[in-house]
Amino acid sequence: MNSPGDDVSAGIIPRALENIFTICKDTVYYSPKLKLINGCIVFLQDDASLKELQIRKKLLDLCPDMGASYQRLSQMINEDHTFETKANSDESVLIWVSFVEIYNELVHDLLAIPPKQTKMAEGPRTNLKIVYNKGHVFVKGLTSVFVKSSEEALKLLRLGQQRSTYAVFTVDLLKYNRSGITTQSSYKLCDLAGSERVNKTGTTGLRLKEAKNINTSLMVLGRCLNAASTAQKKKNADVIPYRDSKLTMLLQAALAGKEKMAMIVTVTPVDKYYEENLNALNFASIAKNIVFKEPVIKQHRISYAGFIEFSKMAADEGGNEYAKELEDEIVYLRLEVERLKHDHELQMQLLEEKLRKELTEIYQEIIQNNKKQHEDECEKKLLIAGREADFKLSAQKRRYEEQIEDLKDEIEELKNSNSGREQGRIYTKCSRCLGTGWQIFGGGKI
Repeated sequence: MNSPGDDVSAGIIPRALENIFTICKDTVYYSPKLKLINGCIVFLQDDASLKELQIRKKLLDLCPDMGASYQRLSQMINEDHTFETKANSDESVLIWVSFVEIYNELVHDLLAIPPKQTKMAEGPRTNLKIVYNKGHVFVKGLTSVFVKSSEEALKLLRLGQQRSTYAVFTVDLLKYNRSGITTQSSYKLCDLAGSERVNKTGTTGLRLKEAKNINTSLMVLGRCLNAASTAQKKKNADVIPYRDSKLTMLLQAALAGKEKMAMIVTVTPVDKYYEENLNALNFASIAKNIVFKEPVIKQHRISYAGFIEFSKMAADEGGNEYAKELEDEIVYLRLEVERLKHDHELQMQLLEEKLRKELTEIYQEIIQNNKKQHEDECEKKLLIAGREADFKLSAQKRRYEEQIEDLKDEIEELKNSNSGREQGRIYTKCSRCLGTGWQIFGGGKI
């Protein structure tokens, strides 16, 4: 069953959206003055309302154009159904939509605004927390978008439609009566993936993990439905295991009988999937036997000045249209200011990069010049040091040569003095010998 629908056939969710907006056709409020925050209805001041309108415009600008295809779907739905409009001049209806995905037991916001540098499908995926507080179930930090028509809601549905696992599209209706009574109605449209045997699909890796989590969630949902059915028959029945799965945590209020719940089960008429079809029918039979009590709609009696001003304005013909034009113009101007700020930031970043590049080039040039000057100075100093070394070596060489010459002269003098002494010694010896001889000869010995 094609619950989100496509450009050819209308699914369950587009038909439900068309029914909701047809019922509230004449009472849809033009400005997001009330919002459901953490399960509580909160009145938004002007700045907060304008911020919500900015978020709405940003997301709708990211949506693909559906002009002709939406007209065909709307015509197809109106041919198949006859929806009635419930007019109430004393009532204002504000419609908000949100889209959450449960993938491998992780909760992701499918309408989170991505950074400007990334596309919608490429943005960061943050795991959100499901909170149950005082009978209210909500996803903390989930993006909720204010819409004015079924076409806008369908555009956001197509924008967030990404994977084949559990996707829960929530439509919150906040009704404000002129008497000061506010009420809340929520429609959770959940597209469940089918239970398949792994050996038949042949999936591996991440797909295998995804298939296991799908089958586990369906098993937990069946246990919760079985426990809810048993609780109606027995007083001391087992506690419904809501917290065993993120899907059952999100559907906790409906499973507890505080909200109406309808289930559509489909089967594949092929022999190959006999066991799966049987399990699906057993699943449906358990759900069919559950009878939920009529949920009590909580009412709050608070008068908001914003709606009082609106009622006075509506009394004057054309006042509502004029207020819409003013708000649209304010939103446009704020978005234009934001765009100009973003452009200015980009220009400043480009200018900063340009200046950094220029400064880098200048510093590199200065460093090169300083390096060259330093190298020249080093070469000059090296040349001077070389010359000084050569001069010192030459002077040292001359000193050594002079010392060598002096030593040679001393050696020569020593040699000469030694030779003179030797001759003196020989002469003395000869003289002594001759003297002796003469003495002998004179003595008559000769």
